[in-house]
Amino acid sequence: MTILSTLTAAIQRSRVVVLSGPRQSVKTTLARESLSEDFNRAIGWPTG
Repeated sequence: MTILSTLTAAIQRSRVVVLSGPRQSVKTTLARESLSEDFNRAIGWPTG
């Protein structure tokens, strides 16, 4: 399993998922890529 697929599976299982790691370690990019376009649009992220 890749990190992205693991994150996606965790989001489907639980309402809250913690994505922790050091600064500048692609956490935000992973979160944005794993969330639906509707959610990104709703919170105003540029990718949505």
